[in-house]
Amino acid sequence: MRVWVWIIAVCAGFGCGEAYAVEKVKTPWSFWFSGRWEKARFDHRLLDEVLRAHVKGGAVDYRGLAGSSRQKLDEYLFRVSRTKASEIQGNKARFAYWINVYNALTLRAVLDRLPSSLAQQRAFSVLNVKGGFWKGYSYEVGGRYVTLDQIEHQILRPKYIDPRLHFAIVCASKGCPDLQARAFTAERLEGMLDNGVRRYLAHTRGFQIDRESKTVKISKLFEWFKGDFEKGGYKGVLDFIGRHLQKGHDKAFVEAHGGEIKIAYLPYSWALNLR
Repeated sequence: MRVWVWIIAVCAGFGCGEAYAVEKVKTPWSFWFSGRWEKARFDHRLLDEVLRAHVKGGAVDYRGLAGSSRQKLDEYLFRVSRTKASEIQGNKARFAYWINVYNALTLRAVLDRLPSSLAQQRAFSVLNVKGGFWKGYSYEVGGRYVTLDQIEHQILRPKYIDPRLHFAIVCASKGCPDLQARAFTAERLEGMLDNGVRRYLAHTRGFQIDRESKTVKISKLFEWFKGDFEKGGYKGVLDFIGRHLQKGHDKAFVEAHGGEIKIAYLPYSWALNLR
């Protein structure tokens, strides 16, 4: 059953006064799902098993996920629907929870509309989802319905002032940072946040450098969220990049010529991050 509600977006990155229809997506449920779990120390093991089985090199085996592991993903999202972030102990654990929720819902949103043929899957893009992939569908999280857009812009970005989150949440597209093959936890949070940034900057879709013209070519992510890279202890995009580059000579060049470097933005691929 489809339930439609109307939301008036407020001036918080959603477009002032804009009205749009949002479909409430039914929460998965099965008689076989466990009805008991510890909420204060919310366990992400089900999602971790899904990611380890179906993610490699940042890409997703959606066909495999749609089969053997779909029930695990659905049970994880059922538990998410009944667990409020406020019930989870520790700020890092809550940060990890919201990252995982975003990524798990993104996987579900793709599976819900994944074409059957491989050719159609290769042509699929989240940009072409009817109703709007991020704003058009809401999902039950902790007893209330939220869209992916709201999780990113009303929860993650304002509550956790850390631009590394842009390399942790993944939009199911090849231009995005890699989806990591582990679920985030409080214990793994810092290492995984750093790893996501380093992996993206090590790939040509995230970062390129032309020493002769003193130009760095970077992902449009840095343009779209430019202001976020002036927060969390960073002084801007180049400062953020310089701190996270792995290659010593690239890092040294950016740090030595920061004031002279020109910035250009790379094309962004919205093709499905299909394995």
